[in-house]
Amino acid sequence: MSSLDGSRSSLLRGSLETAAIHFEHPVNDTRVNFVGVTHVGRPEYYASVGSILLDRSNAGAVTLCESIGPQTGPVTWPDPSKRSPQLAWLAQRYNLAGQHMLTPPPNSSFCDMDRAALRQHAAAYSIDSADIEDYLAPPNLAVKLADKIGLAAALHFPNAVRLALGASANNKTAKKVSAMRDEFILKTIDKLHAPDNAITQEISLLWGAGHASGVGKGLFDRGYRVRSKRWLTAIRFDGR
Repeated sequence: MSSLDGSRSSLLRGSLETAAIHFEHPVNDTRVNFVGVTHVGRPEYYASVGSILLDRSNAGAVTLCESIGPQTGPVTWPDPSKRSPQLAWLAQRYNLAGQHMLTPPPNSSFCDMDRAALRQHAAAYSIDSADIEDYLAPPNLAVKLADKIGLAAALHFPNAVRLALGASANNKTAKKVSAMRDEFILKTIDKLHAPDNAITQEISLLWGAGHASGVGKGLFDRGYRVRSKRWLTAIRFDGR
């Protein structure tokens, strides 16, 4: 398993886990915390994610959050179960929550490409207009993936989660959109950590765990190295 993997599902552990990865630049003394999340998980999982972000925020980190939706206003996310009857039932039956349960630090802000930007730059990533519209159409990919993960949790079937995650990762349009968004957040980090305009020495990224590899590779290319990694249990398949 690579140090840049952002999620793992294990039959032996009986769980789906996501990673919080701390990167440091040995020359510039700048730091990036990639805190990967999944769209459904246990309430205590989101409490742990929130605690990590708050600790780093109290130490001076600025928190940037993923969202293709509106980029203004307070950082909140919709309850995926309200857009999916299947997830609503699973959440009640198996004590699963959505990302809306997460409370971000006070200094958090959205930093992602909105729908207009995705449409504008799609051609540069060889994505045709029909494919980008299909990607953005409700229920969007995040809700579809949350459905699959939630169902796998209900069945206590970790292999189903691996298949769901793999199907998303191998979707050609999804991979291209992820690459486009990864490049956007990396360029944002470059601006915030520019030596002549350093706004902060430390940035926390609250992004989907599936972005860990692309963002991590970009940070490696910029000289950052992994200094620590912590796994957080989003779902246990034995019902605990």
